Amino acid sequence: MKITEKNKFSVGQLSKLSGVSVRTLHFYDEKDLLTAKRDSNGYRFYSNYDAALLQQIIIYRQMDMRLEDIATIIHADNFDLLSALQKQHELLIRRRESTDDMIKRIEVSIKMTQGEENLDAILKGLPEAKIEEWKSEIKQDEHGDDVLEAYGKIPNDEVQDIKEGADVWTNIIWK
Repeated sequence: MKITEKNKFSVGQLSKLSGVSVRTLHFYDEKDLLTAKRDSNGYRFYSNYDAALLQQIIIYRQMDMRLEDIATIIHADNFDLLSALQKQHELLIRRRESTDDMIKRIEVSIKMTQGEENLDAILKGLPEAKIEEWKSEIKQDEHGDDVLEAYGKIPNDEVQDIKEGADVWTNIIWK
């Protein structure tokens, strides 16, 4: 939807729509950060553009930016709301991917701390009978228990490389 001045939102409507309190909207108005317009009755209202601009302000605030810095950005002569929103979208996707990666590393660390071997993560998806056969063969060796224990201590970044190699090897063997 193209942003236009056509639709009007009351302070209460924009508050509900955005999740920002009415008091915060009034504060942003006082600080000339998000200026409400007035209708013929003197009531404040906001346009679609204002709603999109508020979303921009909310994102900047969530990025811990100071209000003064946000005002400087959005009041700059060369400020382009669409471009700013697209850049923030890209930034938030990268941040989400980074957060997802951290969560995965923490989950593996939790499993390792709980004594679960990440050898199982490497072998995941392979036929169960074949896995048991390999583990049995490894244990028959005089150092087999040490080998299995060492697999439980492989750094997380190496586990994925080993898994990908095993997947390639398995696809060649089983096809």
